[in-house]
Amino acid sequence: MRVLNKAIKVLVVDDLKSMREIIRNILRQLGIRDIDVAEDGSSAVPKLSEKSYDVALIDCNMPRMNGIELIKHIRSNEKLSPCPSS
Repeated sequence: MRVLNKAIKVLVVDDLKSMREIIRNILRQLGIRDIDVAEDGSSAVPKLSEKSYDVALIDCNMPRMNGIELIKHIRSNEKLSPCPSS
């Protein structure tokens, strides 16, 4: 089942490998092919700096840098702050 016609870039940030795989599989079923993953906020920061994503799916409860800390980092960084968040 392909739902999307536009190629979008997604970053999945979750400390559980099984959850990252579940989300990746769902996204692929929706037709999304450009999917990157990170194990926590600390490993997501370099990815966000290197590549522009349309969507970031971020778990709140992670070690080292949790989801809330990652969102605060994104909002405080001039280069990343145009990233929509809610």
